[in-house]
Amino acid sequence: MKRFIKVTILSLMLLNFTSSIRANFSVTPSRMEGDIPAGSEHTGVFTIYNAYPMDIKVGIQWKDYTISPLSPDWLKIGAETVDLPSNVTIEVPYTISIPENATGGYYARIHFTQVPNKERPSTFIVRYNNPVYVTIPGTQKYDLKCESPSAENSKSFGCIFFVTNTSNVHFRIAGTVTVTSLADNKTYTLMINKTRRPLMPQQMISYTSRIEGNPRLPDGEYSAEFNAYLEEAPDVKWSESLRFTIKDKDIQYPSDTE
Repeated sequence: MKRFIKVTILSLMLLNFTSSIRANFSVTPSRMEGDIPAGSEHTGVFTIYNAYPMDIKVGIQWKDYTISPLSPDWLKIGAETVDLPSNVTIEVPYTISIPENATGGYYARIHFTQVPNKERPSTFIVRYNNPVYVTIPGTQKYDLKCESPSAENSKSFGCIFFVTNTSNVHFRIAGTVTVTSLADNKTYTLMINKTRRPLMPQQMISYTSRIEGNPRLPDGEYSAEFNAYLEEAPDVKWSESLRFTIKDKDIQYPSDTE
């Protein structure tokens, strides 16, 4: 028998792009993240509100991003389409069922898409892409691969490196890059992953850290010390040093001038 587990769900409100399209529909929660033990279930509802002055139809689909899930239907949503009259709120139930022997994390994206109305072809179509991050406690294995640290200074100065999640669960990388001018020892501290973006298993992205205010750095010689760690496992760390020269806004590395 499945155990029902209470899970803390992180709900984020999505901002509208401009005031001209404020009248649309909304979905909460906009992101779900929590721990669910293997062999357990979590149930809840999506709350969908139609702020349009007319009736709309919303389609609901989800895509599995889990690596080798033990069950293809671990996420179930109570409807594929819903009809919403103007200024009405409805609730759509969902169930997350984690298989008995599951490990690591289970991941999905749920798409809430306004179905086009042929009678109103000029209506602005809104779509939400809501992520689901489930960690199975006691089964996490954290590791990462960081590579190719570099710098840029064309429009504003930034330090860049690539991260691959070699864990079996998602994580958030954090840390700092300390940039020092070798001429006067002036230092700049750049935050790594300031927005706390999560990275799913086997996913690779680049992180760019910038100085507050996004300035360019003047010509000269510099060093950069990259120091990163995982929020969920602070003992998993990465560090590397970089030397470079800025000349006419361009970055040059020692190998470029040898």
